[in-house]
Amino acid sequence: MNVLLTGGTGLIGRALAADLAAAGHQVAVLTRNPERAAARLPRGVVPHPWDGRTLDGWAHLVAQADAVINLAGEPSRRCGRPSRPRAPRCGRGWKGRPWTPRRAA
Repeated sequence: MNVLLTGGTGLIGRALAADLAAAGHQVAVLTRNPERAAARLPRGVVPHPWDGRTLDGWAHLVAQADAVINLAGEPSRRCGRPSRPRAPRCGRGWKGRPWTPRRAA
């Protein structure tokens, strides 16, 4: 089976890609950085460039796929000081309003 996977370089995606490849499936992973992904992905899993905003360069992969699995999420980077909890969307709260930590009562 041809499987197209987004989020294949994340914790769950790498494990799923490895399992699918080990089971004999052809796995393609859409990624923002194919060169870096190639070093992290298991043997037999092929990375393809993806910006997530357009169909340029990867629409044909969807047409060829027997299954598409979307595990893509927001990058997990911390914003602000290490002691501050991570803010949604790195500094933006609900509906784009600036995020400010609340003090415990």
